[in-house]
Amino acid sequence: MDILIYIATGLIVVATLLPLSRNPHWIIRGFDFPRMQLACCAALLILLQLIVLNLAELPSWAVIAATALCLAWQLWWVLPYTKLWRTEVRTSKDVDENRQLSILTAVAWSRTTRLSFTPAKSEEQDGLNADQDDKAFASSVANAQNVNKSDVPEPKR
Repeated sequence: MDILIYIATGLIVVATLLPLSRNPHWIIRGFDFPRMQLACCAALLILLQLIVLNLAELPSWAVIAATALCLAWQLWWVLPYTKLWRTEVRTSKDVDENRQLSILTAVAWSRTTRLSFTPAKSEEQDGLNADQDDKAFASSVANAQNVNKSDVPEPKR
C-alpha cells in the first residue's frame, strides 16, 4: 500500500510542477486547469498518508510534506475565486437604476452557403470553369447579402 501512496504523491508533485515550466506544449499547459481537482486529490492523499504510513519514519514525513506543499500551491491559485477569500470589489450601496451597467452577450447566428467548385480538367477548360466559378461566387455573395431580415429576431428590451 505504501508504494501506491508514493506513486500517487509523485503524480501530484509532477502535476503541480509541470505548469511552472515555460514549455507551451498542450500537455504541459493542460495542467494549468485542473487545480481544484489536484487540490482535492492532494487533501485526500494527505489523509490517506496520515492513516496508512508509519509516521515514525522520516520518509513518511517527507512524502506528507511534499503533498502538503502541492496542496498549498494549488490552493494559492484556487482560493481567491471562492467565497472563502476576501472580495476585491465591494458591493455598491447605490441602487440608482440610472447609474447601472448592463452587459448584453449574444451568439451571432448566420446562414452560410456551401460552394462547390469543379476543378479544371484541362488547360482548355480552365477559362470556362473560371468564368463559371466567378458567376457561382457572385451569385452566392448576392444571396448572402439578401438574407431575409425577418429571420433575425429583434432583441428584447
